[in-house]
Amino acid sequence: GEIVSLLCDNRIEDFELLAALSKLGCIGMPLNSRLMPEHVMRHMEFTDVSAVVFGPEAIGVADRIHTSPARPKHFIAVGSDVPGYAHSYTAMIEGGDDRAPDAASSIDDDFCFYFTSGTTKSPRGYIITHRQNQPYTRMAVEQGVTEDERILAVLPPYTRVSMFWYTAALFVGAAQVLSDLDPSRILSLFEEERITLSILIPDLARHVMALPEFASRDVSSLRRIVMAGTRLPPSLRVEIEHRLCPVLYEVYGQQECGLLTLMPPEDRGKKPESVGRPYLGSEIIVADRSGAPLPPGTLGEIISRSPARAGVIYPEPKKPRRIPTDEWYWSGDIGYLDEDGYLYYRGRREDALDIDGEVVFASEIEALVTAMEGVVDCAAVDSVSYTHLRAHETVLDLVCR
Repeated sequence: GEIVSLLCDNRIEDFELLAALSKLGCIGMPLNSRLMPEHVMRHMEFTDVSAVVFGPEAIGVADRIHTSPARPKHFIAVGSDVPGYAHSYTAMIEGGDDRAPDAASSIDDDFCFYFTSGTTKSPRGYIITHRQNQPYTRMAVEQGVTEDERILAVLPPYTRVSMFWYTAALFVGAAQVLSDLDPSRILSLFEEERITLSILIPDLARHVMALPEFASRDVSSLRRIVMAGTRLPPSLRVEIEHRLCPVLYEVYGQQECGLLTLMPPEDRGKKPESVGRPYLGSEIIVADRSGAPLPPGTLGEIISRSPARAGVIYPEPKKPRRIPTDEWYWSGDIGYLDEDGYLYYRGRREDALDIDGEVVFASEIEALVTAMEGVVDCAAVDSVSYTHLRAHETVLDLVCR
């Protein structure tokens, strides 16, 4: 039941540690090593942390944590640079033995302590069990992931979706190649490692394809790409299918609930704007503010139930709340269902813009603008934040080539 924080980028030690902690009945807490030290410590204040394992990229953060009055009991450094207050991960491995720990573990034990991103409100913690992580192995089997795959994992371990690759690769016996979020590095690995499968977020795919060397690289080994994280603009989807990989899956979900829908390539032709139908036992309805389901085609809030939903949440530090298995999760996302049960995601409630009485989402404006030649990225902001503008005007920040 003890909690160990992991402050590492994508590296093999993350997965060694998560497997070892599971064997011991402990809980891993992957954290973003690039956060400011005070933000990392704020995350660790949500519960009692017994140890911190950190890579060379997080030594500065570990130094600050070590000087904190509420510091954990143990510090373990991965790599050759080991501060005096820390144990060496390598030395601990070399000095260990092959005896199994005297600890019982089960599928309903707590597995990982994660945090929401905090993009629209303060981050909150949540814990998933091994059972709540298990649906990803089923997805791997159903979608034909086999032991001959070479899976490129680019999303960092503090994101729950990254656990899909760890679980799927381990379950089917596939090779997993680890990378950071550098587009140039990702493109190189596609070619050098003959990658067959990867998960990307839309902006990352866009930046990979925008590299000057993209046209000269061989990415023909890719069998499928999975897109997640945010809305996939239609123009970008078409570009990915034509330039990167023609077999494209899109998933929709939330941190606390896991993956909720899947749009396979065979359905894309008939439902080009959808993010798919409920998947892996998930239930989805689109409701009004009272919770009443809305008819097909009507915009409302997306609420869901899922066997992968976290069973414990921490709205505030030291205040866990158990979640009933039948409780609906209000996502803050806006969308609609069609007559066939396919979900259409429009955007976050906080990103809805009222333009002359019409509801338009910032992500939709951004998708149109980034599709224009010469635009690398942009952000749409409601004029309510800018008192010198007239009502319903929208600010666009552009990054151009």
